[in-house]
Amino acid sequence: MKVLRALAHPLRLEILQYLYERENGASVTEIYEALGVDQTVASQQLRILREVELVYWKRFQVYRYYYVDKAWLEAISVAVKKYMP
Repeated sequence: MKVLRALAHPLRLEILQYLYERENGASVTEIYEALGVDQTVASQQLRILREVELVYWKRFQVYRYYYVDKAWLEAISVAVKKYMP
């Protein structure tokens, strides 16, 4: 249920779409600049997405790069389509 709540916010969906399209991940700076939101807003939304394991991060030098967990996202999509015709 927490995953569906996380997916219910339009900005979080935008973040997921942005990350899904980027093979090399993205820093918070890249995300908030691309989506036109404040850094704090992007960070808050990323925290929620991390809590439900839709995104994860890896450290590269001093930056955290965020990635979408494509397998988990696709599994959720299949489950939703199964129960929501």
